[in-house]
Amino acid sequence: MSEDTGLLDEKLLRLFDALYAARSVSRAAVQLGQAQPTVSIWLRRLREALGDPLFVRTESGMLPTPRADELVGTVRGALELLQKLAAPPPPYHPATDARRFRVCMTDASHVTLLPKLLTYVRAAAPLASVQVMRIGEDTGGLLQSGAADLALGLVPSLDAGFYQQALYTQDWVCLVRPGHPRLEAGLSRASYAARQST
Repeated sequence: MSEDTGLLDEKLLRLFDALYAARSVSRAAVQLGQAQPTVSIWLRRLREALGDPLFVRTESGMLPTPRADELVGTVRGALELLQKLAAPPPPYHPATDARRFRVCMTDASHVTLLPKLLTYVRAAAPLASVQVMRIGEDTGGLLQSGAADLALGLVPSLDAGFYQQALYTQDWVCLVRPGHPRLEAGLSRASYAARQST
């Protein structure tokens, strides 16, 4: 029994299950890959933790007490849950995924990225669908709550704690007519920024 949590150790649960099935300390020890004295120590701890002899030695073997009969279903259910927790996640199969993916995008992304994204999703996950939402001040909250799955584009006032990755670089282009009076001295990044602030 764990002193920190008051919960039974998994090894004690496995001992209970093995003893209930084998009705023998020596056979349970072999099944668990432990020496018989070790299993006897575990059984003593299990009895102390549950306040019951649990298994009584008879000519027919170690027979469960009524308390053990009551607990066997709970113990086996707990072991099954622990096995599920420790199991690796099942492989992902996009062809059978019928989820709706909610993606926040800028207006520009609707034109440049969305057609390619939809083409890819239709080919890889034909049962899935894509719902598109506009990026705005609430996008961070939507991502945090799970109301949105992904954001493509610049998300304003995004707090720390989100995984972010640059997908591509973008250049800005300034178009002006020939002979524009503001270009008489040439156009540098500093002069362009100064023009934007006026």
